[in-house]
Amino acid sequence: MRNTINFHPVPVVKCFGLNAGGWSVDKHVRLLADTTGKKAMDIVGFGQDGVWISTNNDNNTFTDPPKMALSSFAFSGGWRTDKHIRFMADVRNIGRCDVVGFGDLGVYVSLNNGNGHFSSPILGVKDFGYEVGGWRLDQHLRFLADVTGDGRPDIVGFGDNHILIGRNNGDGTFTSGQPVINGFCQSAGGWRIDQHPRFVADLTGDGRADILGCADDGAYVSLNKGSGTFGSVDKVVDSFGTAKGWRVDNTLDSSPTSRVTSAETLLGLEMKGFTLPSITAMVPLGKPS
Repeated sequence: MRNTINFHPVPVVKCFGLNAGGWSVDKHVRLLADTTGKKAMDIVGFGQDGVWISTNNDNNTFTDPPKMALSSFAFSGGWRTDKHIRFMADVRNIGRCDVVGFGDLGVYVSLNNGNGHFSSPILGVKDFGYEVGGWRLDQHLRFLADVTGDGRPDIVGFGDNHILIGRNNGDGTFTSGQPVINGFCQSAGGWRIDQHPRFVADLTGDGRADILGCADDGAYVSLNKGSGTFGSVDKVVDSFGTAKGWRVDNTLDSSPTSRVTSAETLLGLEMKGFTLPSITAMVPLGKPS
C-alpha cells in the first residue's frame, strides 16, 4: 500500500497576499530567509514602500503584523520585477541574511544589523546592473554562490559571451566581474534563458561552486579549479536536454522558472515576481561580454 501525505494550508500571517496587503506578483517579491540567526526561515517581502519581515516564532507561526525593516528596494523606489533581482544572502558568513539587489547602476547591499533592522544600502559593485553593464533578465543569469571556498557568496553572472565572477570582499562589497569561462552564454554556445537551465553548485564536495548547464544535447559541466579559474566545458550526460524532450516551460527542473532553494543554485525568477530563499545567485561598465 502506498503511503500518502495530505497537506492542509493553515494561515500563519495576515499579510503578503493579494487580498491581505495588496501584494501582487508583478510588483512585489516575497522570499524566505533566516534574518535572525536562529536557523529558521522568516518571511521577507519587498513591498510597495520597503522591506517587510515577519520573523519565525518557531511554532509554525510568524509575527503578525510584519515590521518594516528597510525603506529601500521597493516598488516606490523604482525597483521592478522585470528589471531587477533581489536576493537574501549571508554575504559576511555570520549566520544572518543580508539584502542584495541587482539594480540599475549595479549591485546594492544592505547589511543585517542583527536587531531587526538593516543598514542603508551601499553600492557593493558598479557592475552587473540593468544600465551599468546592460544585464537583462530575459538574457543573462546572475547568481550568488561561493566560488572561493571562504563561506561567503560571490557574484556569478552569465553574460553575452563569458561567465563573470565578482568576488566577495567580506564587507558587503564585491570586485568587478572577471571572465572565467567562455561558454554557457547566449553568444557563446547559443544558451537561452527559456531553453537551457544553468546551475552554480558544488559538484565535487570541495566547498567551491562549479557550473552545470542543460543544453540541447545533454548536460555540461565546468569544474572549479580553486585558483580563480574553471576547467573545460565537458558533456557529462546525454540526457536532460531539449533534444530528449526536456522543456523549461513544462518539465520539472530547477530552471529560471522554478527557483531552487539552495543558495548555490539560486536562479533569476524575479521576472515573475516570486522567489524562494537561498544560501547558495559583468563587464565593468559596458555590455556583458
